[in-house]
Amino acid sequence: MEKIPCARCGIFFTPRNIKQYTYSTDPCQQAKKTAWHRSRLKTDIDYKAG
Repeated sequence: MEKIPCARCGIFFTPRNIKQYTYSTDPCQQAKKTAWHRSRLKTDIDYKAG
């Protein structure tokens, strides 16, 4: 596979599969998780309820 830029930090990396868009470092993964969590809180009433 070709190297692609990380969607969070911009560093070029070789993805493990075609769906990977975030570099596997802790800060990038944490940013991805935080964005997912915020999005989920806005759109899913059951998730927000706990």
